[in-house]
Amino acid sequence: MNAHGITNGVNGTLQRMEETRNARPALYTPGRAVAAAGDALTRRGLAALSVEHLNGALQRVIELAYEPDTDGRLANVDAIDGRLLFPLAWGSGGYKRHGLRRREADVLRAILFERMTPREGGYVPLFLFDDLRRVWCVNLADYPTAGHAASYVAHAGVTVREFKRHLATVQQAERRKP
Repeated sequence: MNAHGITNGVNGTLQRMEETRNARPALYTPGRAVAAAGDALTRRGLAALSVEHLNGALQRVIELAYEPDTDGRLANVDAIDGRLLFPLAWGSGGYKRHGLRRREADVLRAILFERMTPREGGYVPLFLFDDLRRVWCVNLADYPTAGHAASYVAHAGVTVREFKRHLATVQQAERRKP
C-alpha cells in the first residue's frame, strides 16, 4: 500500500467516524487510535481506526438498547425476551445507519458470534443471538443498566488483534463466494 492509499484510507475512516459521531450524543474519538498508531499511519494504524469505529458503533447500540421510554422501560428492547427492536450495526439492514461498511459489519458480527462461546476467565457476552428466532438480544440479566453495558465495551471492546483475525476470515469467505 502506498502513501496515497494510506492517506485515502485514513481520511475515509475519519469521515465515516464523523458521520457516526453526528448520529449519536457521545462517541469515542479517533484521537486514541491515531495516537496509538504513532506518527506513521500504517495498516496497523488503519486497523486501530477501524477498531475505534467498531467500538463506537457498539457504544451507540448500547445507548439505543438502554434508552428509557416514558414509562421507565427500555424503549428499544422487548420487555419479555430482551430482543433488540432496532437495526443493529452488525445487521444487514443496519450497518449503513451506524456508519459502517458491509465488511466492518461482517467482522463485528463474527466477533460477537465468537464471544457467545463461553471462555474460562472471559467476559459474559453482552449480545446474544437466538438461533430459533434468528434475532439478537441484549443480556439484561448480566448487564441490567447502560453503565454495566458500557463497562463491557470499555473492558472487553474489540481489539486490533481480534479485528485482524476476523477480517482475514471474512475476506477468505468473500473470496470463496461465486
